[in-house]
Amino acid sequence: MSRQGRPYGIADALLAQAPEDGEVDQDQVGHKEARDQQPRQRRHDRRARLAEEESDGGAFGRGHAKPERGHQVEQAERWALSFMDAPLGNENPFQVQVDLQEMMQDLVGIVRREEELKKALSALEQLGNRARHAGVTGNREYNPGWHTALDLPNLLTISEAIALAAIERKESRGAHFRDDYPSRDETAGKFNIVIRRGRDGEMQIARVPLPEMPAELKQIIEEMK
Repeated sequence: MSRQGRPYGIADALLAQAPEDGEVDQDQVGHKEARDQQPRQRRHDRRARLAEEESDGGAFGRGHAKPERGHQVEQAERWALSFMDAPLGNENPFQVQVDLQEMMQDLVGIVRREEELKKALSALEQLGNRARHAGVTGNREYNPGWHTALDLPNLLTISEAIALAAIERKESRGAHFRDDYPSRDETAGKFNIVIRRGRDGEMQIARVPLPEMPAELKQIIEEMK
């Protein structure tokens, strides 16, 4: 016996619970019937929830209204599976990702200009439309095409945030170099640019002041100049 008083082996556990020959355990029969009914009831409940979600706003992330908290898991599942079960198009997610990488390298690379950054924002809108029309085939297991389709909304969101922040910071600082603003602006070094997506789906830009640098750190920086 184990420390909890349970049989060590599976066979011992089955023998300990087995009825005598010819005896029918009515409790086990009732439990089995209840277990058999559970999957059917879950399927029925899920169909009812999905039907309700259809009337409330459609698939999550595919251009419809933001789901309410109680429906987020189910709608997120429907959105993820829609790339295989009900795709809006046949865009290759791998190609969309490659085109996104090349565009960001060309227009939002090491040397940045406002004109090119604004072109990048326009290109991101087009890539976002292509990503929504991605379609994949195959199974759910180990399907890199499906995973890429699921990754694209995040990649596009981060790319948009980078381009917007680069436009907002009209100076050159660290790895951020603006060819049209090559000098560093000391006043711009006193805040961070924070970008988040609002409830309406639009990106919101805010300047968050930095805390004052301690005197001892200021002294170290001055000594290193």
